Amino acid sequence: MMVILKKIGKQHGGFSLIELMISMTIGLLILGGTVKIFQSQRSNYLLQQGLEQVQESGRFLTDFISADLRMAGYPRDSSNIASSIIGTEGGDANSSDSVTIQYESTINCGGDLTGGVITQNQYLIQNNGSGTPELRCIGSVASGTQTYTLVENCERMQILYGEDTDTTLNGDANVYREASNVVDWDRVVTVRIAWLVSNGQYVGGSEVRSHRLLNEAPVGPFNDGWLRRIFSTTVVLRNRVPY
Repeated sequence: MMVILKKIGKQHGGFSLIELMISMTIGLLILGGTVKIFQSQRSNYLLQQGLEQVQESGRFLTDFISADLRMAGYPRDSSNIASSIIGTEGGDANSSDSVTIQYESTINCGGDLTGGVITQNQYLIQNNGSGTPELRCIGSVASGTQTYTLVENCERMQILYGEDTDTTLNGDANVYREASNVVDWDRVVTVRIAWLVSNGQYVGGSEVRSHRLLNEAPVGPFNDGWLRRIFSTTVVLRNRVPY
């Protein structure tokens, strides 16, 4: 008997052109979605980081300068203090104001020795070597003055002074004036101060809007994609307020 064996092989089929195109399209859609999610997460991260930077700077400068302003004229009726507070109008970087205070202390705003019994601290906005505005303090030291950088990217500072215009000084501010319009610095009992602070870098989206500090004209709009916030406070000069 003759046995005839027949070898049966498997037939292998490939992908058609349409199937390949569909697969590539699905892959591109998935890749595009992944990139979009990454970009969104990065933008959120930059925004959150910028907010944290601005908030931290704003809290620091508000607390630091408010505490120092409250010391102006300390102790009350000191014969060693020539002028407990005096301001200048719009003479610094970005037309910012400045304020100078004096009080009895051997330590200045930077923590260094003054070399005497009086410290004089001037707060102002100046540009650094790269042109970035900074909030600085110029404090008195034994050899003259020393400049300290307190907050970077503090772009503007505007100040109003509350003047007690009553015949008898009662410590209540009857009118707020710019430095150039203050009639009697000895009757300034409060200081209203505002700062414009930025994070100094692009955060993934542009806040195209203007900002207004106190009674000044609005500044901006800015379209550089930086995050900006205004911080303000009113400080009572407790050494000017009657007992």
